[in-house]
Amino acid sequence: MKKRSNYQPRPVAIPMTAQNTRHVDLTFYADLAGFISAPSDTGYNRLMRTLELITLAMKAQGIQDYDVQLGSARRAMAGVFGRWQRSAKVTVLDLEALTLRAAAPSIEEAIGRTRLDTFTAAHAITKATMQAQGAPVEA
Repeated sequence: MKKRSNYQPRPVAIPMTAQNTRHVDLTFYADLAGFISAPSDTGYNRLMRTLELITLAMKAQGIQDYDVQLGSARRAMAGVFGRWQRSAKVTVLDLEALTLRAAAPSIEEAIGRTRLDTFTAAHAITKATMQAQGAPVEA
C-alpha cells in the first residue's frame, strides 16, 4: 500500500484585478511626474509611500527581481530627503529624476505582480509607519 502524504493547504493568494493594477500604476506615474516637475513635501510623501509599499509587498511575496530598481529609486529619494533636511527646500536633481524615471517601468511591473492581499497588508503597514513618523498620509 502506498504511503499517503499529509495534505498541506497553500496560503490564500488573491490576485490583483486588472482595474486595481491600472489604478495603482496610474497613481504611481501621476505621483512620479508631479514630484519631478514640481517637487513638494506632499509629492515626496506620496511617492515614498508607494515605493515603500511595493518594496514591502515584494519582500512579503519573496520576489527579489525588483530589488535593484526599488533600491535605486529609494536611494534617489533619500538624496532628496537629505537635501530637504539641510536646506528646508524640496528639490530634485537631474540625476535623481533620471534614476526615478529609469526605475519606473520595473516598479510598474512589480505592481502588476503584487497580490491584492499582500498589497493591502503592505498598505496598512506603510500607512501606520508614516503616521508614526509624523508624515501626513491621505487615504
